Amino acid sequence: DLTGCWYAILAQLSHATYMRVMGYSAIAEFIRGFTMVRRYSLFLLTIALIVSAGSTLAQTYVSGTIATNTTWGIKGSPFIIIGPTTVDKGVTLTIGPGVAVQFDANVALEVVGQLVVNGGPDANVTFASTGSKAIQWAGIHFTSPDASEINHARFADGVANGTGSEQLIGGAILVNNALASVTLNDC
Repeated sequence: DLTGCWYAILAQLSHATYMRVMGYSAIAEFIRGFTMVRRYSLFLLTIALIVSAGSTLAQTYVSGTIATNTTWGIKGSPFIIIGPTTVDKGVTLTIGPGVAVQFDANVALEVVGQLVVNGGPDANVTFASTGSKAIQWAGIHFTSPDASEINHARFADGVANGTGSEQLIGGAILVNNALASVTLNDC
């Protein structure tokens, strides 16, 4: 008789194992012993862990050529530029409100196309280095006659140096073409 054999096996198992075999969870049994305040606290802790895990998974690494119109939103933030990155000619990179753009040391964003930064009064877009303040990124270089616009943005630790005959040293932004058009609002 298999039923008798099954019960004999269960009799040899610990109570927690028996609870799992019978479809009960030892964890549920453990939680059931909590008071309502402890259950609520455990629930809030679980939600906090889920939220914090989700926020660390959201980062997006960027390097190379952006060859199609692209939008960076808060869900992918921070966007970490790990190598030389170029917005290709005829292409628009749009950055939404509240997005953080971080750069590895000595890495630049070259805009041969168009950059549109749509930060808001309460949701600035930030451009900064990935590391400590001692690490500097190489800035944003504009070389395109396409009109770019940066609204409600904050810049930190960027040093956009010119190359070749220009030998320019600047802050986080370098307009490297007399025909380039860049509009800055509340930056």
